[in-house]
Amino acid sequence: MHVYEVAGRGKDKRCSLQALCAGCAQAAQQLWARVGAGAGLPAHLAALRAYLLLGRGDLFQGFLAQARAPMNSNPNPITPSFR
Repeated sequence: MHVYEVAGRGKDKRCSLQALCAGCAQAAQQLWARVGAGAGLPAHLAALRAYLLLGRGDLFQGFLAQARAPMNSNPNPITPSFR
């Protein structure tokens, strides 16, 4: 459904559309107050970014520590050559 259909048709379309936009803005503010600020959403997103996007390098450092021994060993004879 298009926003103009919700707002109505006729001379008061502009007023109805402004009221609809004001209601959406108020709902967005209330949603942010409950989900964003109230539940600590920015802190949770920062933690996800740090972990998943390697923002602090902890995951990459752990991978390098675990991969050091296999990477330093001789290749498996079954491993294909990419030359």
